[in-house]
Amino acid sequence: ILMGMEKKSLIMSEEEKKQAIKGKYFEFQLLQQHIKEVQKQLQIFTQQNIELLNAKESLNSLQNVELNKEIYSQISSGILIKTFLKDNKSVLINIGANVVVSKTISEAEDLISKQSDELSMTIEKIEEQLNKADLHLQNLQEEIQHLSESS
Repeated sequence: ILMGMEKKSLIMSEEEKKQAIKGKYFEFQLLQQHIKEVQKQLQIFTQQNIELLNAKESLNSLQNVELNKEIYSQISSGILIKTFLKDNKSVLINIGANVVVSKTISEAEDLISKQSDELSMTIEKIEEQLNKADLHLQNLQEEIQHLSESS
């Protein structure tokens, strides 16, 4: 008699199954939304890292440009002006709060490398989170399918 009661408690009623499926599906939807948001963040960070690497490359090539040579300088995204290079050994860097400091090309490259390294580590962590979330999403999908099939 006791074994029969244990079996009964292991078998879910139809209503319990429906509620379990509903709960799992809600969790599935929330996780899908979270994954999309994290993917957007990852895309932004990846683009920022590309921009940092491009800036470092530009700094490196700047050292080889002759002084007083006409060059194009970017004022804003997609807006350039013709200028003459007066100094190819240092640059001005905005360090925040509208404060600008002069740095050698080498110092600026080191700063960019450090920022890129930190961003790469962040990207790596986000990718790990996405992999874990994706695995959890697959597990939820299997649980939902299993509950649906056992109805």
